[in-house]
Amino acid sequence: ILSSDYDTQASFYAVKKASEMVHVQLDPSNYAVEVANSLPDTKMGLTAHAGVYSLENKMLVEHEEKKDAASGTTEFFALDLAPFLKENVALVKLELRDSSGKLVSDNFYWMGGTSADYRKLNRLGEAQIRTTARTAVEGDEQRVKVVLENTGSTAAIELKLTLLEADGKTRILPAYYSDNYVSLLPGEKKEIVVECSKAAVKDGLSVGLRGWNLESRVAKVGTEK
Repeated sequence: ILSSDYDTQASFYAVKKASEMVHVQLDPSNYAVEVANSLPDTKMGLTAHAGVYSLENKMLVEHEEKKDAASGTTEFFALDLAPFLKENVALVKLELRDSSGKLVSDNFYWMGGTSADYRKLNRLGEAQIRTTARTAVEGDEQRVKVVLENTGSTAAIELKLTLLEADGKTRILPAYYSDNYVSLLPGEKKEIVVECSKAAVKDGLSVGLRGWNLESRVAKVGTEK
């Protein structure tokens, strides 16, 4: 999950998400939406929400239930995905909120009926992503806040940020990302914080962005006031 130059692979973020102390997940064997609670006490009043979408961004199924989650794994409800997976791919977005409505965990899946069906992901149109990035110095660290927003009508799959020098080509390593390889449904936005040593920054910063259905691009990083 870490390469010799301290770059973090996609597996790093997958393991990080799976290791959440309270985690919402989809069981691919029966499409049950579950909450894995690794804490010793019961989490009261949790609400699990599932939205299932077609590749054309049509809502196929939406379901929500409120339950307590004891330590261990609790099934909240099951989704009937089989009718939508016949020679097709469905996108499943899960969200888990606490009793105050605060987001505790989320997860995202693309589900196909057969392995061949996943080729339909190649038909996704180009994603429309608005990128804003601001940086500030905190002690010996440089912190970059990047906001990604899907402004189009197509889901953006596996968006990957890369911190670069001002030339837009030279990578800055090591750099530590709060998240990466993220997927955004239309209208969703995500803030990612990247940290690196202040000494590693020379003439400024830029960020590279690419994705499954997004061509590589580079954006300059502004200064946060």
